Amino acid sequence: NYVDEDAIALAEDEEERRRRKKQQRKQLEEEERLKREQEERLKREQEERLKREQEEYEEERRRRKEKVSLSLI
Repeated sequence: NYVDEDAIALAEDEEERRRRKKQQRKQLEEEERLKREQEERLKREQEERLKREQEEYEEERRRRKEKVSLSLI
């Protein structure tokens, strides 16, 4: 009878360990997914900012050229 109880307890413990391990794996996968999404968002924001700065620089350059052209007339 003790053997049966011990076997049941061991099986329950093993099942609990598997459940916790599965839960930890899911949590880790979720954390990795969130981290990837954040990195992608930051990269996209940085690219957009650089593009905007480049466009502003080009626009300012064009205005200066225009101003110089007008002053030469």
